[in-house]
Amino acid sequence: MIEAGQRLIPVEVKFKHLKQDKVPASLRSFIDKYNPEQAYIINLDLSKTLKIKKTTLFFMPFHELLRQTAVL
Repeated sequence: MIEAGQRLIPVEVKFKHLKQDKVPASLRSFIDKYNPEQAYIINLDLSKTLKIKKTTLFFMPFHELLRQTAVL
């Protein structure tokens, strides 16, 4: 979980190669209950974006996360 001001951004980390965009039940429950603007699943190689209700869910390879934080 990342706290960004008044917003909570759920982050789930999976140290594996994801072949499909399956959303874990715990993350889906969080999204259903709290309706965050964004959520992330960090993994080894899947890059995809889904929309679940009002939440944009990003499947992001860890190297993309490293690249984005290097710019900051």
